[in-house]
Amino acid sequence: MRHLLLYVAAMLILTGCNQTDRWDRTMDKADSLMEKNQDSASVSIKILDGIKPRLNEMTDKQKMKFRLLYAKAMNKGYISFTSDSTMKEVTAYYDHHGSDNDKLMAHYLLGCVYRDMGDAPSAINCFNDATEYADKDKNSYLMLCCIHGQIADLLSGQTLVKENLRELGLAAHYAWLAGDTIDAITAYNQKAFAYEVIGKTELAAKIHS
Repeated sequence: MRHLLLYVAAMLILTGCNQTDRWDRTMDKADSLMEKNQDSASVSIKILDGIKPRLNEMTDKQKMKFRLLYAKAMNKGYISFTSDSTMKEVTAYYDHHGSDNDKLMAHYLLGCVYRDMGDAPSAINCFNDATEYADKDKNSYLMLCCIHGQIADLLSGQTLVKENLRELGLAAHYAWLAGDTIDAITAYNQKAFAYEVIGKTELAAKIHS
């Protein structure tokens, strides 16, 4: 009888481990899809929705990973955020338990939440916080390009032209470092409009030429 109980206990443990591993693999698959192709964000959401009913059975680490990836998929899928409660919780968790890459993504996504909610100052603060966790590699440079581009958009909406030019310059700089020619040229071309606003038409014309 004792051996039977030990066997059952072992099988339950193995089943639990397999389930846990399956959830991680599912989340990794959803993340990989949206990284390879932004148009796959809706597919990633459907994949994550498939394991969402089991969220309460996951570890805290898995719950936070799920919520981070879900927010990432929403952002890539152009689905607007309407509340900051989930991402504030996720960001607080990763500030204590995550890698620098986790912290960068969490603070960036929290900034996106505030962007969608129309709170530009909080969004800019979160985006600036995110930059503190960037490394010197291609993925970090791509994120920095995106972050500074987001800040530039928010500043342009506030007619802060000089600050906008600075952020566009940084976006272009990091795009070049990442080898992203298209984004670098896009950021550079956007500076033309800012120059026109402050009356520096010659500089604007130089960019257009």
